[in-house]
Amino acid sequence: MRLGPGHTHFLYIYLFNILFSPVKPALVNVTVDDSGQDPVTNRTITYGPGWHPGQNCSNCSITTFGSFDPGKTYQRSWYEASYLQIGLPQFATFTFYAGDIKMMGSPSLGSAIYVFGILARNDGPWLARNLDLQFYIDGRLMTTFKLNLDFLNKKKTTFKQPLPAQHTYNVSFFGLNDLTNGEHSLMMVNGEVRGNNTLALFDYLVYSYDPENMTGIGAPALISQKVVPQSMGTIVGGAIGGALALILLFASVFVCIRRRQRV
Repeated sequence: MRLGPGHTHFLYIYLFNILFSPVKPALVNVTVDDSGQDPVTNRTITYGPGWHPGQNCSNCSITTFGSFDPGKTYQRSWYEASYLQIGLPQFATFTFYAGDIKMMGSPSLGSAIYVFGILARNDGPWLARNLDLQFYIDGRLMTTFKLNLDFLNKKKTTFKQPLPAQHTYNVSFFGLNDLTNGEHSLMMVNGEVRGNNTLALFDYLVYSYDPENMTGIGAPALISQKVVPQSMGTIVGGAIGGALALILLFASVFVCIRRRQRV
């Protein structure tokens, strides 16, 4: 079959778009343990009064009955905070860098942050607990996470659902995406003034960023290979190899088309 000039022109444009289309970058996820460091910036989570490392707390609520399994938590650690309607709510803060990805001709791909924790099981009215968490980004309240297990409280509440019959691990307490490029602060608050008794069990958080935008934030010059699994040499070599393969394909198709046109 002989290709007409119109078909040949369309094929050239198609191959050119494949060859010179930009490679879509990808965001990198970073996991920060409750008691660990950010592997990219070496920053840690700052806890206010009332927060305690659960694995080292013999009289904390969750470890009293011996039904808690540390092996189901991330890095076998967690932080606990109990608010008993006395004093101020408990605060925990973390500063992270959100680097969005901007593609030519398309909207930017924003970064995200997620907070995970544990729901304590229903151990009866002698361990009546609620979960009442508020999440702030850059000082602005974004959302709340509330559950109710206060058998002694008969008044109406705005809590969504009862706590489970068994401990539930790896529960998503908070999630937010489309964060703008730059530094952000996350603040997690357990309890409300004159609110119900609350028990918070925080395990870890995950945020995403663009490695190419990590500038001017005091991050280490070398990023852990656990965070960025591919070296720059591998990425560049793969890109060059792929480009050469497409050039050879383009040349082969061009030769075939020219031969068919001469027949």
